[in-house]
Amino acid sequence: MSRRPRRQLSPEAWGGLMPLDRAKKIIGSLLSTTTKMPGYSYNLSARKCIIGSKLRNVENSVCAKCYAFRGCYQYPVVQKSMARHLKAIRHPDWVPAMATMINWWCRAVPYFRWHDSGDLQSVQHFKRINDIARLTPIVCHWIPTREVEIIRTYRRYYVVAPNVCVRISEPMIRESTLQGTHFRVQPITSGVVPRRPKEIWKKLVQTNTNEIFHCPASLQDDECKTCRACWQRGVKHVVYPQK
Repeated sequence: MSRRPRRQLSPEAWGGLMPLDRAKKIIGSLLSTTTKMPGYSYNLSARKCIIGSKLRNVENSVCAKCYAFRGCYQYPVVQKSMARHLKAIRHPDWVPAMATMINWWCRAVPYFRWHDSGDLQSVQHFKRINDIARLTPIVCHWIPTREVEIIRTYRRYYVVAPNVCVRISEPMIRESTLQGTHFRVQPITSGVVPRRPKEIWKKLVQTNTNEIFHCPASLQDDECKTCRACWQRGVKHVVYPQK
């Protein structure tokens, strides 16, 4: 007995703009996953960070011991994938391809993080991400970045998509980051403070507000679990403990 052919959904049926296999070919791979976060992400090589490559040589900066320079990120297959991603951002169909992949893969968990490794490359790059966000309206996009001038320049001419949370990352690991006193180029920021005993961090997490929010991941198996603070524009400053 022959099997009935699988019913194929057209892209229009689920919000796609092209067939999934073509979208995957354009962006260079499937979307990335991490053990910590609830949804999918898209990475570039940390070696291509503009500000980050300078901060790597600055003692006590957040980039001095960047996690993207060790572990799985260093596997040749991952490096090749990130190189394809970097090339893809200039492809004329990258925007509809990414929108297609995000609309499909983020149906169950509508949260997407840009650049679990790497950062914005140009104003045009950021503009294309905003175009993708507008084509994926049910998905919340989080963009942590140190590329302040790119964001400033973009905002002179364009408006950030309503479902995009741009969170400017403070460059240094320091105590004052606990209050978000540095780098206030916009009201949505994040930063890293020197490590603390879990008991102390637990007490700080219990004081969380929308003004100062302490990341609870280190208290819950290094996972976001149900927390979505980083994606929320209403949360002004997120603080992470140094690992």
